[in-house]
Amino acid sequence: MGSTSPLATPDDRISPKKRGAWHDVQQPGHCISPKKSRTWQDVQQPVQNLDWVSTMPDDILIKILSLMTVREAARTGCLSSKWKHLWENIHCLRLTARAFGMQVLEPNYHENLDFWNSEATKFVHKVNELLRHHSGNGVQRFKVRFPLTSAHAADLDRWVAFAATSGAKNLEFSLFNRHDDMLINVRAAHAQLLHMDVYKCKSLISISIHAEKLKCFSYMGHNVDVEYQYAPVIQTLHAHFVKKNECPLERIGALPELRKLSLQFLSRLQAYGNLHPQSKVKVIWPKKCTLGRLHTVRIGGFSGEPELMQLLFFLLRRSPVLKNLLIDPQQRHYQGLDRWKTVKAADDATRCYYARGVALTHLPPKVPSTLP
Repeated sequence: MGSTSPLATPDDRISPKKRGAWHDVQQPGHCISPKKSRTWQDVQQPVQNLDWVSTMPDDILIKILSLMTVREAARTGCLSSKWKHLWENIHCLRLTARAFGMQVLEPNYHENLDFWNSEATKFVHKVNELLRHHSGNGVQRFKVRFPLTSAHAADLDRWVAFAATSGAKNLEFSLFNRHDDMLINVRAAHAQLLHMDVYKCKSLISISIHAEKLKCFSYMGHNVDVEYQYAPVIQTLHAHFVKKNECPLERIGALPELRKLSLQFLSRLQAYGNLHPQSKVKVIWPKKCTLGRLHTVRIGGFSGEPELMQLLFFLLRRSPVLKNLLIDPQQRHYQGLDRWKTVKAADDATRCYYARGVALTHLPPKVPSTLP
């Protein structure tokens, strides 16, 4: 009898070409290409290579950190030894409650003085700690926004001194506190300061500026005594006043380089139709004041009041090289650092129509030949 053929196996019924594939399916371990086994070091190396940000120059990293809040920037110090002290050189110091991760005070914060005092103390402590760790070099913008009072005057003086010694070019303090009635002074001495903004300091009575390179000064609030004589090259002055019959004309003659003057006044509907007689307006016009370099004047919130008309006449008489006169009846709120927000009210159309009529009726005869 012939030998019996062995039973066919699955491999016998599969072509040699496909048999290898079938064998791989049965033994998946053979699917791995014969490469060197990957170790933890091999896995870690690509991850380290992905940290290309750390390979960037320090000055670029500092610019990136300067876009963050001070709290976020400080947290990067725990990333590695390279990052440990980078945040101490950030160029922009925006010192606000939100920047420190604190609770933002509600508009009625003054109703709970104990809570406000606790938050103010915490804020001052955080600012002092931050400035203690900062290198004090290369600061371009120094901004403080928190409701403080004259009780914190010593800390404010130290902060201004820090901004001065660090070379800050933009200085902004927003210390509005509707509950405080105490009076304080602000003294700014900074050889490199280029832009200064004082915004809603209710308790302020005077400002003394010692900044030989200051070119732009912005102020919003009530009328205060401002010493300009040690800021001889101011070219741009923004003033936003919250009370009637207030204007900085008594000091404007101390600005020989002034080229752009922007005055913003609050506008009220009752201003037209019930205007005060001009004889009752108490405005003191400087006798010896010639604005020899002033070429642009902007009056905002104009409603046709007699005192503002007299102000315009005064500026037209004393500005021999004036080229641009902008009269804007729109109501705008000054937000600091030359930022304005237009506010539209239901009565704006009627008020603006009246204001334009007053300007077109009384201004043309007074316009000098220097204006186009």
